Amino acid sequence: MIKVVEAAIEALEKDGNPAPTEKIYELALLYYQNSDFEFAIEQCNKILARKPAEYSVIFLKGACENQLKKSGEAADTLERAVKNPRLPADIKAKYYFLLGSIYKRAGELDQAEASFRNATKGLFKAASIREMELVFKEKQRKM
Repeated sequence: MIKVVEAAIEALEKDGNPAPTEKIYELALLYYQNSDFEFAIEQCNKILARKPAEYSVIFLKGACENQLKKSGEAADTLERAVKNPRLPADIKAKYYFLLGSIYKRAGELDQAEASFRNATKGLFKAASIREMELVFKEKQRKM
């Protein structure tokens, strides 16, 4: 499937037309699903150069950076995103949940707790509360 989308994008670009961001995003998702995280990030960056506030692309880029164990870069990507005042609350909760997971894995428990606290909206409420409990237990264990 990757080859099909790549060929479609290449054909459009040969004719001097920019590839639709939807096709580039589709390719980025396919790369992500194939664990080709570097290639997925490249595609995300192409989209973000044209549409810097594309929420789903920012999240995918952060998720890719996280998979590559680039927790600092992933956290930076998501921290910039959550500062956007136009980011819908449910999307912001998703970003904060991933951010909390990144900080937790990096051992930055105070930042993890704060991120999970900010993720207690909608679908993420129960999981965020559970993660905050786990972070609290980990902090207690380290004392």
